Amino acid sequence: MVAAVLTLAPVQTVMLSPADLRVSSYDKSRWKSQPFVINVKKLLKGMALGKDVPGYQIEPRQSKVPLWKETDIRQVRAYVGFALVGEVYLVTNKTEDPLRFHEREFMDFGEGVNAVALEKLDVAPGDYTTLYIVRKAEEK
Repeated sequence: MVAAVLTLAPVQTVMLSPADLRVSSYDKSRWKSQPFVINVKKLLKGMALGKDVPGYQIEPRQSKVPLWKETDIRQVRAYVGFALVGEVYLVTNKTEDPLRFHEREFMDFGEGVNAVALEKLDVAPGDYTTLYIVRKAEEK
């Protein structure tokens, strides 16, 4: 017969959390070394292509934005970086008529908006367009 010995040891709790890409010194130096407009364009291009952007963490989102009764606006993704946050929304036309949008309509889409891009400006009934917003990241 085999006897098992059980030894109890003090318990410690270790909390693991993902690294915050916004505080990484690599990201800060890389971001600061390039002109602001280039950083915004790289982020917009990555969001439009649905690709990873170096220095940004992609987070899935599912939040509805009640802006206009004619549309259904839902945030589907966020690109969180050191100094900028990119947000991807789907804007669906809920009416029976075509809708025409312009980027400047979304420049007041919350605080700190630096850039706006729309996949298409004319949206048929029941169709959607993708909206890209780049805003200044919150101070940490």
